[in-house]
Amino acid sequence: MVDAVNLNVRDLPDQVESTDVETLLRIGEAIDAAAIQWLNSIGAEPRRLFVSYATDDYEPGLWVMIRTLRAVSDIPILVLKVGSWTLSHEADRIATITVPQIVKSNLQPAPWAPHYHLTITKLWVFTLLGVQRIVYLDADCLVLRSIDELFDGSGFAAAPDLMVHEQKEFNTGVFAVSPSRDLVRALFAFVPKARSRSGGEQSILNDFFTQWTPLPVGFNFLRPYGLVLGPILDSRVRVMHYVAGKPWLMRTHTMTDPHLHPLDDIWIRQVTDDEYRKLTKAWRQKVEDLEINRRVPPYRLTPFIEMQEYVRAEVLHAQSMIERQLVGTRRRIYLCVVGSSLLAAAVAVILAKLVL
Repeated sequence: MVDAVNLNVRDLPDQVESTDVETLLRIGEAIDAAAIQWLNSIGAEPRRLFVSYATDDYEPGLWVMIRTLRAVSDIPILVLKVGSWTLSHEADRIATITVPQIVKSNLQPAPWAPHYHLTITKLWVFTLLGVQRIVYLDADCLVLRSIDELFDGSGFAAAPDLMVHEQKEFNTGVFAVSPSRDLVRALFAFVPKARSRSGGEQSILNDFFTQWTPLPVGFNFLRPYGLVLGPILDSRVRVMHYVAGKPWLMRTHTMTDPHLHPLDDIWIRQVTDDEYRKLTKAWRQKVEDLEINRRVPPYRLTPFIEMQEYVRAEVLHAQSMIERQLVGTRRRIYLCVVGSSLLAAAVAVILAKLVL
């Protein structure tokens, strides 16, 4: 049973520009008040709270994330959602709050992930000032083992993102934070002038939290890790995070996806029969739409044009990643050659002295 919690805000907008800090803080206070009222109504202390954020296309992810999280913890779960869709679930102590989308007009979306700008709305999490400690999980996470111990820490804690090559960053799919009024004010003041390298909130939060506590990678095991870290899929993995490819989507995201199907099967096993029927219906509709578009004149092939643009963006992203890796490889080879040369010179000098 999911409780739908309403915000007590007159003329609640659908969007709020990131530069409108006062409106952000005002709505944030309403979100906090609504969350505390709900926690009190279910007899829960506003001390610990799981929080997630989702748009309607991530609803299947929430089915599994909530079900697997509830299997290992009874701590309340709050979902901040955008849009008029309704979440249904059999788990208890679950609530949703419909929030406005946070918009950053000067944000340049990444070509390989144009939807990343929607994740800026995740920043409402930091407005829950009445909660002592929050553990946030993305809707595309699957919980394998308890992570309640994250509530015992302080400050901001997250797991490193091993997919980022340029510098050490944390991934914002799972994090723990102790909210405060000073923290949220500083964050909302920082966002308008912040630059996002990915087009989303992850690089913004990485630039904001210069001091953070690293969590073991097992607390946020990204799906692509399975290509190289598959053998360690044991008790050290707490949360499986399905970035890049979503198990509930029909299409293949990258060429490596077939090698990750065993991880996707873990997710599929968590859906109910009714949910699987919904997914099957959506997949069939997608196939039917594609077949229909194949039989109409070229000027109506909009979905195929979109698909071509998507594939092009994926290729550009892959090329960029490969180029960055090649630069690093060349640098390492150069250092090895220089080091070997210096070592050989040193050995030659020593041998010369011994001979002479």
